[in-house]
Amino acid sequence: MRKKAWTLQELSSKAAGEMGGTVGDVQDLAQMFAALSNQSRLRIVNLLIEKALCVSDVARVLSLSQSNVSQHLTVLHNAGLVSVQRVGAFSLYRLTIPEPYRQLVHCLRQSRESFPLLQADLRKLRQVTEESEQARC
Repeated sequence: MRKKAWTLQELSSKAAGEMGGTVGDVQDLAQMFAALSNQSRLRIVNLLIEKALCVSDVARVLSLSQSNVSQHLTVLHNAGLVSVQRVGAFSLYRLTIPEPYRQLVHCLRQSRESFPLLQADLRKLRQVTEESEQARC
């Protein structure tokens, strides 16, 4: 049985209902799309689809500074796409996609094979996580 694809109207209605808003209130939806409109943040989400990560691992995979990664993670967190868990001396970031937006993550997961950069990021993620297993973040 094929899963139903959400329309933009259905997403905004469902999101508004779950977030206590009214139908047609698409501010949260717009914030989520704005958060994903940046290439670095889209690449971070691509990594977080696979597993929860700390800032230093994301920075190593994407070849960005930890400060830059932290700023991007803050935007994703503010949009409700990422949660933070404190583990000892570091923070672990994981994807926390609200139900009406999960189709978008599914779309990214299904289409990332078409994007060489996203594939390269996943290969480097495997390498980085193997290296950092002994010295966690």
